[in-house]
Amino acid sequence: MISLEKAAELKAAGLPWEPQMYDIFAMVDNDKGGRFIDNSVIWEQSKADAIKEFISQREDEWFVWLPSLSQILAAIEAAGWVYRFGPAANGKFVCHLGKFDRRKSSEPILEAGFYEEIPEDAAAEALLWIQWQKGEKNNADL
Repeated sequence: MISLEKAAELKAAGLPWEPQMYDIFAMVDNDKGGRFIDNSVIWEQSKADAIKEFISQREDEWFVWLPSLSQILAAIEAAGWVYRFGPAANGKFVCHLGKFDRRKSSEPILEAGFYEEIPEDAAAEALLWIQWQKGEKNNADL
């Protein structure tokens, strides 16, 4: 499971969360220094709807979505990147990111690699890097 710290970084970077059944989330009390309160799984659609309603009525600082590996990798693909993911020789997990240049090769051109002890954290680091790249590109256009 993704670490609470990486999940909070993804949230701060703007990863959207539309609560769905089977999502895992943590409740954090920011009034008490970001203290972890509880974590839970959305087992019923009514609970997902209740969380959506709660978030729509106030800031969602209490809820931190803990996306699964498949959800993080889907976000990477949705951002237009390809990935290679798996165990690395150093005992960690690696998520390599690349882009296709079909004029040059049918293989993706790998641009970055992220190594972490937790599989979801490696993928999260890659997604954070993508968000950072978008920010740098937007700043360059100014």
